Amino acid sequence: MAGTSTHTHTVWMPEAFAVTGAWPVPSVDATMPPHRILIVDDSRTFREAAARFLSRHPDMVVVGHASSGEDALSQTDRLRPDLVLMDLTMPGMNG
Repeated sequence: MAGTSTHTHTVWMPEAFAVTGAWPVPSVDATMPPHRILIVDDSRTFREAAARFLSRHPDMVVVGHASSGEDALSQTDRLRPDLVLMDLTMPGMNG
């Protein structure tokens, strides 16, 4: 038959998602401090969305935002984050 497809797609998801409709939040080791994250992107919209997403995870805390590579370097020196989430293609100095 023309125009029909016999391909099927299998999508894996945690059982908790299938039951509740929500992605599970990983358990947090209360003895460990949260991971400190610096978000670097020239898009304010992305920085804000990433911060909202990460705020849902109790083992992560956003310690700063930067809109350029230069600003990221100075904030990294000052804030000492555990992780830098950085855009790879920004004007000027990029990731």
